[in-house]
Amino acid sequence: MRVWFKFILIVLMLTQSLIFAADDKPAYTVLHADAAPVIDGKLNDKVWKKARFTSLFDITTSTKAKKIKATPGTEFAVSADAKHIYLAFRCQDDNTAKLNKKYTTHDSKIWNGDNVEFFLNYDRGGHSFIRIMIGPTGALFDAAYFQHGLKEHRWFNIKGLSGATHIEADIWTGEIAIPFAGLAMKPGVKGNWQMNVCRSSNTKKKIGSHLSSWGVFTKKETLDKRNFFPVNLIRSTWDEKSVYSLFQDVAGFPVPTFTPEELKHITKIRRKQGFDKKLADFQMIVIPPKLPLESLLFYKDKNGKKQPLKTDAHRKIKRDQVLQNMQKAMGVLHERPKRNSLKDFNIRITSTIQRGTYTRKHIHFDVAKNELVHAHLYEPLNLKAGEKRPAIIALHPTAKHGKLTFEGWPNYNYVTELAMQGFVVIVPDYPTIGEAKDYDLKTDRYDSGPIKGVYNHMSSIDLLQQLPTVDPERIGAIGHSLGGRNTLYLMAFDERVKVGSSSCGWTTFRATTIFHERLLASDYFMPFLKTKYNLDLSKFPFEYTDAFAAIAPRVFFSYSPAGDGVHPGWGPKQAAPVIRDFYEAVGAKDSFIFKQPQGGHSFPWDWRQASYKVLRDKLNFHHLGDLALLAERKGKDAVPALKKALQSRLQKDRWVAAHYLGLQGDKSGLERLKKDFATLTAGYIEQTGKDAKSYDLLLMALNVSKVLAELGDYSGYSLASNLATKGADGLRWRATEVLAYLSNLDAALLKNEKMDPVGVLKTMAAVEQNSNEFFVYLDRVHKIMRSRVDMIAIFKIAKDNKFQSTLTVPWGETVAGVYWIVASRDKNRPYNWK
Repeated sequence: MRVWFKFILIVLMLTQSLIFAADDKPAYTVLHADAAPVIDGKLNDKVWKKARFTSLFDITTSTKAKKIKATPGTEFAVSADAKHIYLAFRCQDDNTAKLNKKYTTHDSKIWNGDNVEFFLNYDRGGHSFIRIMIGPTGALFDAAYFQHGLKEHRWFNIKGLSGATHIEADIWTGEIAIPFAGLAMKPGVKGNWQMNVCRSSNTKKKIGSHLSSWGVFTKKETLDKRNFFPVNLIRSTWDEKSVYSLFQDVAGFPVPTFTPEELKHITKIRRKQGFDKKLADFQMIVIPPKLPLESLLFYKDKNGKKQPLKTDAHRKIKRDQVLQNMQKAMGVLHERPKRNSLKDFNIRITSTIQRGTYTRKHIHFDVAKNELVHAHLYEPLNLKAGEKRPAIIALHPTAKHGKLTFEGWPNYNYVTELAMQGFVVIVPDYPTIGEAKDYDLKTDRYDSGPIKGVYNHMSSIDLLQQLPTVDPERIGAIGHSLGGRNTLYLMAFDERVKVGSSSCGWTTFRATTIFHERLLASDYFMPFLKTKYNLDLSKFPFEYTDAFAAIAPRVFFSYSPAGDGVHPGWGPKQAAPVIRDFYEAVGAKDSFIFKQPQGGHSFPWDWRQASYKVLRDKLNFHHLGDLALLAERKGKDAVPALKKALQSRLQKDRWVAAHYLGLQGDKSGLERLKKDFATLTAGYIEQTGKDAKSYDLLLMALNVSKVLAELGDYSGYSLASNLATKGADGLRWRATEVLAYLSNLDAALLKNEKMDPVGVLKTMAAVEQNSNEFFVYLDRVHKIMRSRVDMIAIFKIAKDNKFQSTLTVPWGETVAGVYWIVASRDKNRPYNWK
């Protein structure tokens, strides 16, 4: 998956005079260093005692006419000799114990935490600059920006760059040494440089990320605090401000001297990175001055005139017009062959495995002559005769291994999470990814990757509708990143998809970070932008937002975090009100569900659960039955019905009711479930479920035990401990759930009762031999346990399980090893980060 830097630099049509405009007097003069400082972060050297330290300003309240010093305060100084630039800074902070010290390696994601960053515009070329960032651990990040910041070279590393920090109770300080040769600057360059210095502070209580900057805007900006993330200095304004307007003129830099070896290095780097490429040689995309969002609210009549949407007939006209425009941009969507049965797909199954509550089939099927789709198909176990379930098409993000990636991504695995909930789920590989990696977009019959993707995904819906296990009228879609974008496209073209969930899947075109033609106008995306529309977005026939006119009035759940670095959050923020207006105009006011919390390019647990709830509601299905649907739909208003269900003749109704009451803090079902548990296990507490009768009873007892554990009761410990290692297949992973919930209870209580659920889980980690049972075991521990320390210890044992060495992910690591890596990485993150 391509990870894009969170700092958006959208700079349009800058002139030389704007770029290098400066006050008559430079804002700062560099101090010559008679002796190089020791780079230890302590600022004890003589040069820093002589240097002038300059303060940063609060970017939210300052203007060039009225600058307000930032709190917490930050000041910096600059010195230099013939070989190096030296930067020093002091960051006031009365809560240094809370500094984010997670990032310790070069070019790690320092921007996600506390940091100080320096921007250097020294080359006088008019369109490039260097960025250097340092975090509290002394870890550094460096990158070069070109094409007015639209193109980023994150792999540009400054040879010889060094830095260090020093942390005390109420301040942290740092130093950076930058070799002139490492900057690959032109020999003999004279004159002033331009610089800016910024700080991101994350320790201020109730503030989130606080940004300060040396340079400030001319006018006071209205900043959206929800999008006030580290280094999002530009995007937090929800506007396109030139980063150059924040640069300050700095005098006193010496003309550096270089050795022959250094000159050789400079020449090599400048050629490799394109430092001397002329601005005119960059293919720039023409961006219209205003987003055409309001066009969503109109259709064109027979005379080509705009008309407001007033009837459903108008909506249908608008939908047809949008689909025509999308095909002008993406290429023609070819007709699919009519399929009357599964035989028409020529399905080949290369493997079948049973895990948890589903089977996973590895399938390959024909969608046209010489066109093949590779997919995983998940179908629920134990369906009643003739029973049909809702189906989900789950679309993967940009990831090398496509559909296979999910089983190595514990924090993104919406595929098996939905399969465990009883949905039929299909996961096709996108063209050029996974098993389709050799697909050639340049020689096929399609005009772009997205339109081929739509064709494949609609063909996958064709297949789902022919499956005997699927209700053809209840189909939904979900995806993250590339998958979220493809969910949008699929729903626009295919009205059979009744509900969709898109995570980090869309923005407005002008808000993307992929403006340069190499990506936006590639075969993988939409080559017509270059070949047909000459990189002019003002002529491009559709905007992402138009797709919603083809989706409404169907339900669309959009998780669009403000800090998404791939599909920037300020684009959806601008577009969402207009999309809401469109949905309201077509009588579906509540069907566009837009969520924009803080966060980056990910699909967190809480938001996955929120999207699943929407899918369940709109597809009218819950694996726990109608009572569960009622509880989710009505919330507190469902309490009377839930309390009544505690007296139901059906055991399942009673434990489902107790579970949902417990979620609202109501433990009124506890005593009834304890009685049920005693009844279910009478004479069976030592059984292992090897015969059908005992299996069914123990299965019900484990379900009851799980709810009891959720409610703080440990009655099911003995049963779960016994079944964890001795139970039949299907009971062991369910025993894992009970033990994982029990591990969340008070440790002193468990010790007093001589119960050790963590110890039993560790035993399971070492001895479980069934790989499918083991796979679900790992997932259940990861999703339920609250103690990261215990979780890490369990996974450390699991990754050394001699029976599971062949249970691996496509990139070679064992599945247990992946869970251990992820849990270790997330050890300081909250419980709901999973």
